[in-house]
Amino acid sequence: MASGSGPTERHWGGGFTLVEVLISAGILTLFLGSAFLIFRSGSRSFITGSWRTHEQKAVQIMFGELARELEQSTPSMLRVNADGTNVSVMDTPIYINNIIYSTNGIPKNASMNLSKWTCLMVFSITRPFYEANATFSTPIVPGRWSGVSLWARQRVLRVLRTGNPTLFGTTPDTMPGTVLRVPGAALVTAAGDFRPDTEFNRNRDVTACLDRLSVVASSTNPTALRLIGRFVRIENGVPGTVQFEQSITVKLASNSVVTSFLQP
Repeated sequence: MASGSGPTERHWGGGFTLVEVLISAGILTLFLGSAFLIFRSGSRSFITGSWRTHEQKAVQIMFGELARELEQSTPSMLRVNADGTNVSVMDTPIYINNIIYSTNGIPKNASMNLSKWTCLMVFSITRPFYEANATFSTPIVPGRWSGVSLWARQRVLRVLRTGNPTLFGTTPDTMPGTVLRVPGAALVTAAGDFRPDTEFNRNRDVTACLDRLSVVASSTNPTALRLIGRFVRIENGVPGTVQFEQSITVKLASNSVVTSFLQP
C-alpha cells in the first residue's frame, strides 16, 4: 500500500484555509501601516528640517546686516568747520520701541503677531559735512545720510534703509510721532549740506515666522545691544511646536544714545 496518498496530503495541497488568509491579511495590513507611519514620520522630519535650515539662514543674514548697520549708526549729524571744530546739526539717537526694549538684561519677548505695521527701531547712518578749508585748499565735502527702520506685522519682519527722508517717514507706515530726531526733506536734499545716501537702499520682508522679539541692554546707557528672536513654524495658520531661537550681540559706538519710545 503506497504511503503519502491519504486525505491529509490532499487537504494541504488544495490551498489555504480562511483562517490562514485572515491571519496573512492582518500581518500584511500591520506591515503596510507601519511602513506608512515610518514614511510619514520621515517626510515630516525632512520638511521640518528643511524649514529650520531655510529660516535660520535667512534670519542669520538679516540679523548680521542689521548688526552691521547698528554698529555704523551715528548719534548726530556733524558739520566739521574749516577750523576743525565740530557742530551737531541734529542729534540722531537709536530709537527702540518700548514693547521690545529692556535695560535690565531680561528679555520682554514681545509677540510679533501684530495686526498692523508697528515700528520697532529707528536710527541714522550719517557721514559728516566738511566745510571748505582755504589754508589746505580742500573743497566742501557734502555729508551723507540714510535711515534704517525695523517694522513688524503678523510675524513678518520688514527692514527699510533709504536715503529718501520722505519715504523713510512714511514707509511702510507713518513714523510714530514719538520718534522726534529724524531729519526731514528740508535737511537732507540733493544739493544741500547733507545729501541722500542711496548706496545701500533696501526694503524687504525677511521672514513670516517671527513669533517673539526682544532687544536687551544691561543699563540705561548701553555700549551693546542683544537682539533675541524666536521663530516658529506656522501649521494650518497657527504656530506649531517646531521653533528655534536666534540672537546676536551688537557693539555700539562709544557715544551712541539709545532712546525708547511708546507706540501711539
